[in-house]
Amino acid sequence: HAILSALDITDAVTHTEMRLSSSGPKLIETHTRMGGDYIHILTEETTGVDLGEIHVALALGEKPDVRPGIASRGAAVRFMSGRAGRVVSIDLPAVDVAKGIHDARSYVKVGMVTSGRSASLDRFGHVLAVGASRAEADRIADQAVAECRFVVETPERAASTFQAPQLEPALLAEATA
Repeated sequence: HAILSALDITDAVTHTEMRLSSSGPKLIETHTRMGGDYIHILTEETTGVDLGEIHVALALGEKPDVRPGIASRGAAVRFMSGRAGRVVSIDLPAVDVAKGIHDARSYVKVGMVTSGRSASLDRFGHVLAVGASRAEADRIADQAVAECRFVVETPERAASTFQAPQLEPALLAEATA
């Protein structure tokens, strides 16, 4: 709050990143924008607050209601990355809101050549889960990630199957095909 006040930012959707260090919190960045990596969706799923709607309302000079609209619950997103090579096949769990899987998406397509890096633009995909608590959302997301399979043909091997990891940054664990 002190950082935004010092910048005279009082009515805006902001994204601020801090790192906790042994000498206290350190500012990484702040800006008057929504955060990336599905933060706006996680916020809406857990509070009912639509940051996009608030951003537009503020730009139009309106005073939006920012009070949480739903009972608190948990949401989790997991990003997946993999080895360098050509994608041979992709298998993701089905989206099933009743089971807490709200999104399961591949960013790669069969035939695509991947870099093997774990940077944002090199991710293989993501899953997004919602549960009654953070712990439940984490469990659902981790289980959904465990069901994700990306088969990648590498120069060293005809094809290797990679099972998605549980946490980002993700280096996929190799399993023999």
